[in-house]
Amino acid sequence: MTPYQKLLNGSSAKRPMLTETLPPSAFCDRWSKRPSDPVKVGLRCGLSEDELSNAQRMAMNTAWDEYPRPEDLELRLESYNDHLVTNVLARACTSADDTSTTFFAPAPEELIRVALAPGGIRQLWNAWERFSIGLSPIGEELDLDELQALGKLLTERADKANVRARRFAAILRKELEQDG
Repeated sequence: MTPYQKLLNGSSAKRPMLTETLPPSAFCDRWSKRPSDPVKVGLRCGLSEDELSNAQRMAMNTAWDEYPRPEDLELRLESYNDHLVTNVLARACTSADDTSTTFFAPAPEELIRVALAPGGIRQLWNAWERFSIGLSPIGEELDLDELQALGKLLTERADKANVRARRFAAILRKELEQDG
């Protein structure tokens, strides 16, 4: 039996490598099934290329449907990004006990937008992104000189106009505070 066949024949549930606890405030006030207690959500980072491509395609189609005029480029890009994030999360969110059970089911891409408030989406995305970056085989550890150069670059660019630098600084601060 090949390793792939063994994987397919396995009967035990696979627990997610990461869980994130969402407070009730992470869920939309108007959602009829809004929990009154914190809820653990599993996050799987091993999305397939097919799942990622589908998330991108769905986001692109929605953005074009919402903003078809050429002059709506900025709004279309914002819509694409918003839908891409929720589409990826819809597939990444699982039961806290079993990665084969989708958390937002049925119709995860629609339900996640109804169930979660913007803060809940942001919390899950930040957790998923941090975890994905940590698992990436691309990055190498930085030495002390590289860390100092990064700090200098961040200081130079983290003004109010540079959203990416400020976002990176916020993620970095949160990560460092959790480890400390």
